[in-house]
Amino acid sequence: MKEISFSVVMIILLACNNTKHSKSEIKEITYQNTIQKIVKRKCTFCHRGNRAPNGLILTSYAEVRAATERGVLIQRINDAENPMPKSGLMSEKNREAFKKWTENGYAE
Repeated sequence: MKEISFSVVMIILLACNNTKHSKSEIKEITYQNTIQKIVKRKCTFCHRGNRAPNGLILTSYAEVRAATERGVLIQRINDAENPMPKSGLMSEKNREAFKKWTENGYAE
């Protein structure tokens, strides 16, 4: 009986360890899997080409990273008085994604 109980416990433990992570769990924030999508939805309507405000173009990884490293992008997306995008602050989730991206070394 003890052997059967031990086997059942081991099967349950192994099954728990092999479950896939839920979509609600936070994945690693990279430019390609997270930041690029946010920038395309929220920034590149204005920040592209020759007419980009203050010459701030945000259409590539290098441009977004440079603006983030200089602090200009992070400052503006968190500025409630003068937000970017102009329509209002990005969601807390999006702003947190930028924060984690910078903290983790700007993974591409």
